[in-house]
Amino acid sequence: MKGSGAPNISGTTVTPSGTVIIAGTALAVINQVATEGQTVFSIPGYVGRNLVYASRGGTGCTPIGSAGDYNSGITWDSVASVATIYNPATADENFLFLIQ
Repeated sequence: MKGSGAPNISGTTVTPSGTVIIAGTALAVINQVATEGQTVFSIPGYVGRNLVYASRGGTGCTPIGSAGDYNSGITWDSVASVATIYNPATADENFLFLIQ
């Protein structure tokens, strides 16, 4: 870590349902374990929200595209609350989604 002074997290509140960022909008942290060959992840309850970050096995999935954008690492359909990857998952691969 670089910089001077003690690190702080002022403006950030950690709650059981997620992290509230400075702007005051809840950021949901969703963890899913894939099955062999899985490409679609249904994440109920997040219709109309934005996928702000996704990772698979600790490696970021980029870029994040809109549904039907096949030139991305992952797409997010905010109408159906579904994330789609284009390289199929392996069994027990860990996926992390941050949704705002």
